[in-house]
Amino acid sequence: MKITYRLNTKDCLIWEGDTLKQFIESVDENSVTHLGVSYNELQTLPPEIGALINLTELSVYYNNLQTLPPEIGALKSLTHLYAYGNKLQTLPPEIGSLKNLTHLNVYNNNLQTLPPEIGALTNLTELIVSRNKLQTLPPEIGSLKSLTELDAEDNNLQTLPPEIGALKSLTHLYVYSNELQTLPPEIGAFKNLTHLYVNNNELQTLPPEIGSLKNLTHLYVHDNELQTLPPEICELRDLRYFNTYGNEFEYIPVNVQNLINRLRNVNGRGPQYNDTQSVHKSSVQQSLKQSIYALMRD
Repeated sequence: MKITYRLNTKDCLIWEGDTLKQFIESVDENSVTHLGVSYNELQTLPPEIGALINLTELSVYYNNLQTLPPEIGALKSLTHLYAYGNKLQTLPPEIGSLKNLTHLNVYNNNLQTLPPEIGALTNLTELIVSRNKLQTLPPEIGSLKSLTELDAEDNNLQTLPPEIGALKSLTHLYVYSNELQTLPPEIGAFKNLTHLYVNNNELQTLPPEIGSLKNLTHLYVHDNELQTLPPEICELRDLRYFNTYGNEFEYIPVNVQNLINRLRNVNGRGPQYNDTQSVHKSSVQQSLKQSIYALMRD
C-alpha cells in the first residue's frame, strides 16, 4: 500500500509500508505535524497515533473507518481534523480533549449522535456534520462560541436546540434537507449571520425573530410548507438572495411585495409590483416563479 505522509509544511514523503502502525513507530514522533492517509481503505487507526503529539492536521477522509481510537484525544496540538467519507457511527468522547481544534469535518458518515464533549471545542470555527443520520444536535453545541460555520444539511434533524442561539459568531448556517418543522426563536440572536439555508424541510412558519438578522444576505427557504412570510422579514435590509419557491403560500403581504421590488432593483431582473393589496393564492405561485425564484437565485 502506498500512503502519502506530509511530515511538515515543506516536505512530502511517499512511503511504502505494511501498516500505519509501522510508519508511526519508524519516524521521529515529534517531527510529524501533518498526516494524510486518505483514500487508503483503512478500517482502523492504530492507537499509536496518539504518540504524534505535535500533529496539527490529520486527514483520514475516504477510508472505511467505523471508529476513531480514543487515543486521538492525546493530539493536543491538532487544529484540523478531516474524517469525512468514512463509515463512522460515533465520535469518541475523547474528541473533547482537542482544545485547539478549529476545523472538524465529518461529512458523509453514519453518525446518529454527536457526543456532548463536542461542546469543549471552544476554538472550533467550522463544524461540518452534513450527510449523516443525526436526529438532534446536542445542547452543548451552544458552547462553541468561536463557531462561524455550521453545516448540518442532509440529516434527520427535526428541531434545532435553543442553545444554538448562543453561537454569536455564526455567519453561515446550513440545515437544509432535514425534517425541521420549526425554527427556534433563538435564531434571532445570530447578529452576524449572512447565509441561512433552511430549504427542503417541513417548515410551516418562520419565526418573527428572523427580522433581527440584520446582516443576512442569503435566505433560502424554498421547498418547505410555508403558507406566508412574517412581515419582520422586511427588516432584512442587506438581503440580496431570497428563494421561496416550492411552498404553499396563501398570500404575499404587501410589505413582502415591497421587499421583492427592492431586490428586483438590486438585481435588475424580474417584474415590479405596484399592487396595494396582498397577492393571493390564485396568482401567488406564478408570481413567485417570475420574481423570487428566477430573480434572486444565486
